[in-house]
Formats: sequence, structure tokens, C-alpha cells
Amino acid sequence: MNEDKIWLDIVRDRLKDENITLTQKAYLSRILRVHGMPDLTKISWHPVNLLIENIISSPFYKSFDMIGVPEIVSEFETFDLFNFPENHVARRPSDSYFINKSAIKNESILLRPHTSVMWYHYLVKWGWIEKLEKEWEVKALSWGKVYRVDELDKTHHECFHQIDWFRIASKEKEIINQDTLKDVLSNTIKALFWNKIEYRFNVDTFPYTTDSLEAEVMYKWKWLEVLWAWVVHPDVLEKLWLDSRKYNWWAFGFWIERLVMALKQIPDIRIFWSDDKRITKQWWDFEPYKEVSSYPPVYKEISLVVPKDRFLKDLEEEKKSWELELTKDTESDFFAITWVIRDVWWDLIEEVKIIDMYENDLKFSMDNKSISIKIVFRSIERTLTNEEINEMYFEIREKIQTNLGYEIR
Repeated sequence: MNEDKIWLDIVRDRLKDENITLTQKAYLSRILRVHGMPDLTKISWHPVNLLIENIISSPFYKSFDMIGVPEIVSEFETFDLFNFPENHVARRPSDSYFINKSAIKNESILLRPHTSVMWYHYLVKWGWIEKLEKEWEVKALSWGKVYRVDELDKTHHECFHQIDWFRIASKEKEIINQDTLKDVLSNTIKALFWNKIEYRFNVDTFPYTTDSLEAEVMYKWKWLEVLWAWVVHPDVLEKLWLDSRKYNWWAFGFWIERLVMALKQIPDIRIFWSDDKRITKQWWDFEPYKEVSSYPPVYKEISLVVPKDRFLKDLEEEKKSWELELTKDTESDFFAITWVIRDVWWDLIEEVKIIDMYENDLKFSMDNKSISIKIVFRSIERTLTNEEINEMYFEIREKIQTNLGYEIR
């Protein structure tokens, strides 16, 4: 879309500024890199697109309006409209990819972190409120790429694909509640998995809902969250100039790769972007994925000296697992490191984890501590050489020092 191109040109112009810092330059380059990743929903034979085709060809969804919306959007339509608090972590440039961060929310611009922004575009920008008032009901769906700063492991990625749809109805016609959500989720799971998968519902909460359900499916002997459905909060309806006394609304969405991973038993999200013919020839259906080969992982560790107020331990999570988890307030510290690691060569790194934290005031001073990070190197297409791994490893060390200012032990 033209507005997207204008903002991307602004990013390119900023990169030419000799006065920006290395950190700013890396952040802007990262925006161009993730935005430039292929839209897998536009590749006809790709399973991400096949899943969408299966959904929109079903009788239930044929009556939905199908719409496209910009990939670069304002903070207002992304967060304010959805009742996100001002201090919510998703509003930080360390959690979402901001091109311009401003106190004026319509001028604060970012790569869209969810496709639910289509609510605003459909109802307000395109004027479908008039249709609702005439017909007592509107239904729409939208899909495409979304972007978030996230963990680096086998099931998370900074660019992925979502599909969202909603139905608004007059309360005289239908009262929408949690039973409605269960019905929508159950029918979708049964249609996609042909009754061959175990699933369960969890009650969830979001700032923009009154009732919310998360659906998990059993994937590789673990529960994997794949679908969400909501009864939209009356405040959101009012912000969209709808009378919440007159109308109610359900919405539904999911991360497409997660569902395809469960359907095709795909072990690593990076596989979706592979051009290896041994992989792409398996993309024409939902038959189980067959490993092209099991290439060995290589483990490397880096120990850093960091301030004590960074990478705080969540003690409850530490009791449950050998891995050290982060509190939500300091998650962005870890994301900053994963950014640097992704920038070196994202598709050759399988996972990054914090495995140890250590305090010693004599050794590191009273203000600092040591953390250890484990990096798992593995290609999905070939065996990596020691020379390649060492080159990446030392480049990562150098970038952590220069871009983040951390001391390497």
C-alpha cells in the first residue's frame, strides 16, 4: 500500500543520517529486514496460504467481507482503540517495531503487531457502520504478516502471519457470550483437524474483551496455544462510534504458522521460509512433514557483565524449570540480545536462552552481575561447519559489546 511505502522510504532516509547511533541504525535496518520477509499467504502452494483457502472456502465464512489493511499503522488504532494501558509493554519500541514514537498516538507509527487493526479500517475508514445499521449485522475477515519483537526459539518468530475475523450483531438478533466463543472455536478446530486432535479451552483476559477463550491443541506431547476468541468490550464499540447498548460483537483470530505446525507436525518455524526443494515439495498438502535430514546442533555460551536491575529472575518460574525466566518488566533486556543475534544470521540460530545468573560484588562490583546465554546453532538444510559457527559466534560477541555496551567475560 502507498502509505506503507512512504514510511519505509522515511526509514531508508534516516539510515543515511551519519549522526544516528549504531543502535539506532541496527533498529532501523531490522525494520526493513523483517518487513521485507515474504508474505507466505501470497504463495499459492504454501501451507500457510492453503490453510487460509480452506477457511475462506467453507460455507460459514463465504458470507464474510474479505479486506486488506496497511502493514504500517498508528499506535492509536493498534493499542488505544483496544484499551491497552499507557504503560503496557507492547507499546515499547523494545516489544513492537516503531518507525516513529510520539506522544500523539495518531503520529506514533509502527509495523502492525496484529491483524485486528482491521476493525478500525473496516468500520471507520471504509464506512461499514452504515451497513450495520441497515442490516443489523456485519462480518469481516483479514489476514497477512504481523511483526513483534519476540523470543528466539523453534515456535516464535519476529515476522509471522495472522488471520482475524469478527461478527457484530444487534442484541435483538443475538446475545453473544462465552458459549458463542466455544462454538466458534470448536467448529474451527474440528474443520481444520478433522476431529483428529485433542484440544482444550482456557479462560484468558485482554484489555479489549469481556469474555476471552484460548484454545490449545496437543502438539508434540505439549499444549500449544493456537486459537483465540473474544467478546469485545463495550468501550471498544463506543470508540468505534457503535452503541454498546444496541450491539454486541465476537472476534476470533490465530497465528497461522502455529496451526500449520500442529497440522503438518513441523518441528521448527524457520522451515516455513526455506527454499530447499526437499522441503518445498512437501508444501502442497497437510500430510505430515518429513525431516529432510537431522542436522546436528552446536551449542555455544556467552557470559556477560550486566547491571543488577537487568534480566531479573522470576523465582516461581525458576522453581518449575532449570531455565531462568524473565519478569515481564525486564523481558525487553533479553529481547535486545536476541535482536543482535538475529541480525547476524537469523535462520542459522535455533534458540537463545538465559541459563545462569551469578552475583559477586567483589568480582563484578555492587552494581553488576553476570549472566550466561546459551545459543543453539543449527541449519534446517545442512550441517554447519566449525568455521561458519565460529565466525557467527565472534560476530555476535562483538555486536553485543558495541551495540549494547555489555562486557564479555
